[in-house]
Amino acid sequence: MAERDIMKQDIFVLIIFITVLITNQCSSRKTNQFDSREYWKKELNEILADTSNQFYADTLITNEKTALAIAEPILAAKYGQTQIDREKPLVSIKVNNYWIINGTLPNGYVGGTATVILRATDGKVIKLIHYK
Repeated sequence: MAERDIMKQDIFVLIIFITVLITNQCSSRKTNQFDSREYWKKELNEILADTSNQFYADTLITNEKTALAIAEPILAAKYGQTQIDREKPLVSIKVNNYWIINGTLPNGYVGGTATVILRATDGKVIKLIHYK
């Protein structure tokens, strides 16, 4: 009987030891950096503070296809995808260092369309409007 009690105690101690070990491992594990808002806040601040880096070429939006691909989701978020679908095809022209993207009206329609102006160098929205 005494031998059996000692065996039970050993098993109990072993279970406690394993539980402590697993708990310690789980609590010391780092948070996945891609899931951490704080990590990315810090990373973004460091990136923005380093003005010596060039992250892209002098012109980010180099062609009409890219300009349209960037513009459509911006217009749809503001005016609704249904409205933007009614104004397709979207057309774009490049003037100096800016892309001007407009919707089109069907033949015979009178009114305005959505327009977005993007800076070609960095994609910044300069103007977002829906003419009437």
